Amino acid sequence: LQVLLDADVALEWILNRSPIVEEVEIIWYLINSHVIECYMTKIGIGKIHLVLSEFNGAKAKDFISYLEGIVKICPVDSKVLQESRKSRLDFETAVEVECAKQKQYYYITQKSRDSIAPYYDNVPQLGELWDLLGREFASKMNEVLHQKKINLISMWAAKQGLGELVKWNPTID
Repeated sequence: LQVLLDADVALEWILNRSPIVEEVEIIWYLINSHVIECYMTKIGIGKIHLVLSEFNGAKAKDFISYLEGIVKICPVDSKVLQESRKSRLDFETAVEVECAKQKQYYYITQKSRDSIAPYYDNVPQLGELWDLLGREFASKMNEVLHQKKINLISMWAAKQGLGELVKWNPTID
Protein backbone atom coordinates (compact mmCIF):
# COMPACT_ATOMS: atom_id res chain seq x y z
CA LEU A 1 0.00 0.00 0.00
CA GLN A 2 1.49 3.33 -1.04
CA VAL A 3 0.62 6.47 0.89
CA LEU A 4 1.70 10.07 0.83
CA LEU A 5 1.84 11.32 4.40
CA ASP A 6 0.91 14.92 5.11
CA ALA A 7 3.85 16.62 6.85
CA ASP A 8 1.44 17.99 9.46
CA VAL A 9 0.47 14.44 10.47
CA ALA A 10 4.15 13.61 10.95
CA LEU A 11 4.68 16.81 12.97
CA GLU A 12 1.73 16.08 15.24
CA TRP A 13 3.30 12.69 16.00
CA ILE A 14 6.85 14.01 16.43
CA LEU A 15 5.70 16.78 18.77
CA ASN A 16 3.29 14.42 20.58
CA ARG A 17 0.54 17.01 20.49
CA SER A 18 -2.70 15.59 19.24
CA PRO A 19 -5.16 12.75 19.70
CA ILE A 20 -3.91 11.05 16.53
CA VAL A 21 -0.50 10.27 18.05
CA GLU A 22 -1.35 6.63 18.77
CA GLU A 23 -2.75 6.05 15.28
CA VAL A 24 0.30 7.64 13.70
CA GLU A 25 2.59 5.50 15.88
CA ILE A 26 0.94 2.47 14.31
CA ILE A 27 1.45 3.96 10.85
CA TRP A 28 5.17 4.46 11.62
CA TYR A 29 5.39 0.87 12.80
CA LEU A 30 3.79 -0.31 9.55
CA ILE A 31 6.15 1.88 7.53
CA ASN A 32 9.17 0.46 9.37
CA SER A 33 7.76 -3.04 8.85
CA HIS A 34 7.41 -2.37 5.10
CA VAL A 35 3.66 -2.95 5.15
CA ILE A 36 3.10 0.64 4.04
CA GLU A 37 5.33 2.32 1.48
CA CYS A 38 5.38 5.93 2.64
CA TYR A 39 6.11 9.02 0.58
CA MET A 40 6.48 12.65 1.57
CA THR A 41 7.35 15.77 -0.39
CA LYS A 42 10.64 17.59 0.09
CA ILE A 43 8.55 20.61 1.03
CA GLY A 44 7.00 18.58 3.87
CA ILE A 45 10.33 17.23 5.05
CA GLY A 46 11.74 20.77 4.91
CA LYS A 47 8.86 22.00 7.07
CA ILE A 48 9.53 19.30 9.65
CA HIS A 49 13.24 20.18 9.67
CA LEU A 50 12.48 23.88 10.11
CA VAL A 51 10.15 23.30 13.06
CA LEU A 52 12.41 20.77 14.79
CA SER A 53 15.48 22.98 14.29
CA GLU A 54 13.86 25.61 16.46
CA PHE A 55 13.78 23.09 19.31
CA ASN A 56 17.15 21.42 18.82
CA GLY A 57 19.20 21.73 15.62
CA ALA A 58 21.34 18.62 16.15
CA LYS A 59 18.40 16.37 16.98
CA ALA A 60 16.46 17.82 14.06
CA LYS A 61 19.24 16.81 11.70
CA ASP A 62 19.30 13.31 13.20
CA PHE A 63 15.55 12.93 12.88
CA ILE A 64 15.53 14.14 9.27
CA SER A 65 18.25 11.60 8.45
CA TYR A 66 16.09 8.90 10.04
CA LEU A 67 13.00 10.15 8.19
CA GLU A 68 14.77 10.21 4.84
CA GLY A 69 15.84 6.62 5.50
CA ILE A 70 12.30 5.31 5.89
CA VAL A 71 10.18 7.46 3.60
CA LYS A 72 10.54 8.00 -0.10
CA ILE A 73 10.39 11.37 -1.78
CA CYS A 74 7.41 12.05 -4.01
CA PRO A 75 8.93 13.99 -6.90
CA VAL A 76 7.69 17.53 -7.36
CA ASP A 77 8.11 18.59 -10.97
CA SER A 78 6.83 21.57 -12.94
CA LYS A 79 3.56 19.77 -13.72
CA VAL A 80 2.88 19.21 -10.01
CA LEU A 81 3.71 22.84 -9.26
CA GLN A 82 1.53 24.18 -12.09
CA GLU A 83 -1.46 22.09 -11.01
CA SER A 84 -0.87 23.10 -7.38
CA ARG A 85 -0.98 26.78 -8.31
CA LYS A 86 -4.50 26.30 -9.70
CA SER A 87 -5.79 24.75 -6.49
CA ARG A 88 -7.67 26.67 -3.82
CA LEU A 89 -5.97 24.57 -1.16
CA ASP A 90 -3.03 26.08 0.68
CA PHE A 91 0.05 25.61 -1.49
CA GLU A 92 1.78 22.97 0.64
CA THR A 93 -1.37 20.83 0.79
CA ALA A 94 -1.98 21.36 -2.92
CA VAL A 95 1.52 20.06 -3.71
CA GLU A 96 0.99 17.00 -1.50
CA VAL A 97 -2.42 16.29 -3.00
CA GLU A 98 -1.13 16.72 -6.55
CA CYS A 99 1.84 14.39 -5.90
CA ALA A 100 -0.49 11.76 -4.44
CA LYS A 101 -2.91 12.19 -7.33
CA GLN A 102 -0.29 11.88 -10.07
CA LYS A 103 1.29 8.81 -8.47
CA GLN A 104 -2.08 7.36 -7.35
CA TYR A 105 -1.04 7.14 -3.70
CA TYR A 106 -3.48 7.35 -0.83
CA TYR A 107 -3.16 10.73 0.89
CA ILE A 108 -3.06 10.55 4.69
CA THR A 109 -3.99 13.84 6.30
CA GLN A 110 -5.80 15.32 9.28
CA LYS A 111 -7.50 17.88 7.09
CA SER A 112 -11.17 17.37 6.41
CA ARG A 113 -11.99 15.03 3.57
CA ASP A 114 -14.53 17.57 2.33
CA SER A 115 -11.80 20.15 1.76
CA ILE A 116 -9.62 17.69 -0.20
CA ALA A 117 -12.32 15.71 -2.08
CA PRO A 118 -12.85 18.26 -4.87
CA TYR A 119 -9.19 17.75 -5.80
CA TYR A 120 -8.57 14.09 -5.01
CA ASP A 121 -10.78 11.30 -3.69
CA ASN A 122 -8.17 8.80 -2.48
CA VAL A 123 -8.10 10.34 0.99
CA PRO A 124 -8.94 7.79 3.67
CA GLN A 125 -9.39 8.98 7.22
CA LEU A 126 -6.77 7.42 9.49
CA GLY A 127 -9.23 4.77 10.72
CA GLU A 128 -10.17 3.80 7.15
CA LEU A 129 -6.56 3.06 6.35
CA TRP A 130 -6.90 -0.08 8.44
CA ASP A 131 -9.67 -1.36 6.15
CA LEU A 132 -7.45 -0.83 3.12
CA LEU A 133 -4.71 -2.91 4.67
CA GLY A 134 -7.05 -5.80 5.46
CA ARG A 135 -5.57 -9.08 6.60
CA GLU A 136 -1.96 -7.92 6.29
CA PHE A 137 -2.76 -5.08 8.64
CA ALA A 138 -4.54 -7.34 11.11
CA SER A 139 -1.45 -9.49 11.42
CA LYS A 140 0.86 -6.51 11.89
CA MET A 141 -1.59 -4.87 14.28
CA ASN A 142 -1.50 -7.95 16.48
CA GLU A 143 2.29 -7.60 16.57
CA VAL A 144 1.99 -3.91 17.49
CA LEU A 145 -0.48 -4.61 20.28
CA HIS A 146 1.66 -7.47 21.54
CA GLN A 147 4.71 -5.17 21.54
CA LYS A 148 2.75 -2.44 23.34
CA LYS A 149 1.78 -4.98 26.00
CA ILE A 150 5.44 -5.88 26.41
CA ASN A 151 6.34 -2.19 26.65
CA LEU A 152 3.59 -1.51 29.20
CA ILE A 153 4.76 -4.41 31.36
CA SER A 154 8.36 -3.18 31.10
CA MET A 155 7.35 0.36 32.09
CA TRP A 156 5.34 -0.92 35.04
CA ALA A 157 8.24 -3.11 36.16
CA ALA A 158 10.69 -0.23 35.87
CA LYS A 159 8.43 2.02 37.98
CA GLN A 160 8.21 -0.71 40.60
CA GLY A 161 12.00 -1.17 40.61
CA LEU A 162 11.55 -4.67 39.22
CA GLY A 163 12.92 -4.14 35.73
CA GLU A 164 15.44 -6.96 35.86
CA LEU A 165 13.07 -9.38 37.58
CA VAL A 166 10.21 -9.26 35.09
CA LYS A 167 10.67 -11.34 31.95
CA TRP A 168 7.92 -11.32 29.37
CA ASN A 169 6.86 -14.74 28.17
CA PRO A 170 4.94 -14.30 24.90
CA THR A 171 3.17 -17.65 25.35
CA ILE A 172 1.55 -16.59 28.64
CA ASP A 173 -0.88 -13.64 28.81
